[in-house]
Amino acid sequence: LMAVGTYSGIGKRILPRFGLNNKYKHTFNAEVYMLSTEEGGRHIPFYNNFEPTISIHGSVVKAQFKILNGLTSVAPGSTATVQVSTENKTEVQPGMNFSITDQGNYIGKGTVTILL
Repeated sequence: LMAVGTYSGIGKRILPRFGLNNKYKHTFNAEVYMLSTEEGGRHIPFYNNFEPTISIHGSVVKAQFKILNGLTSVAPGSTATVQVSTENKTEVQPGMNFSITDQGNYIGKGTVTILL
């Protein structure tokens, strides 16, 4: 009998240590920069519950942005702190960068700040 998290030798895999440093999350905070219109970004701001697609660590997932710090919208060309909720658990760690797309168009980028 082996302890969880030790080398199993079966298929040369390491079993995960559930509950310890689990980096697969549905929700995290991020600093995002939305491209300006001149940079090819949106022509209008986005509001709470905006649902872009993000590409992070090789995964493409649907997300929902909740704007933090009392803001009600994020205009093209600006930076904001948002809470990101993904449709599926995604491997994330603070400091990871991701790209933001809307209807197939690259509109911004972000950096994970806090795992929730």
